[in-house]
Amino acid sequence: MRNLRFKYLSLSIMTLLFAITATAQNVYKLNAKNSSLTVTGTSSLDDWELKATGLGAETGLKLKGSVVSEIEYVKFTSPVKGLKSDKNNMRRKARKALKRRKFPQIKFTMKGDEPHTVSGKNADITGMLTVAGKTKEIIAPVDFTVSSDRQFTVSGKVRLKMSDFGIDPPTAFFGTLKTGDEVEVKYNLEFTKVN
Repeated sequence: MRNLRFKYLSLSIMTLLFAITATAQNVYKLNAKNSSLTVTGTSSLDDWELKATGLGAETGLKLKGSVVSEIEYVKFTSPVKGLKSDKNNMRRKARKALKRRKFPQIKFTMKGDEPHTVSGKNADITGMLTVAGKTKEIIAPVDFTVSSDRQFTVSGKVRLKMSDFGIDPPTAFFGTLKTGDEVEVKYNLEFTKVN
């Protein structure tokens, strides 16, 4: 009888632990089809824009109703090859400046091992951004729009300097066209819950 009670107790504890584990971390993956990321900058001739394709991202977080309460991790990748532009020359120059062959991926991961507490519908995510083989800590502001417990969108923008990542701003026409050092990265990313 004592063994039977012990088995029921053990089974109850395991069920409880499984339930806690299952609800502790909700994993969401990027829906690339409904997401966008653009990089814009200036040059001595006119402004330019690159659109990122082939994006990949995953995050673990907790929702309380329509509000994100905690972010456990963020992983993001963007292939340099996936940067597109209406101006072929700009696309080639950007890929060369980003050393595409040696460093084919741009990566961002949230910094730290502890979850990030969120209050409200926006947050500043501190993370490590790797571009052209150089990693730098940045703060990425995000605004959350929660559609349901299975789907949400994050949007925001951040300004970066190419020189901070050891990138020489691209030039063309024997140096007569020069791009500015600062760029703006604007993102609108949709995430869907896994299972």
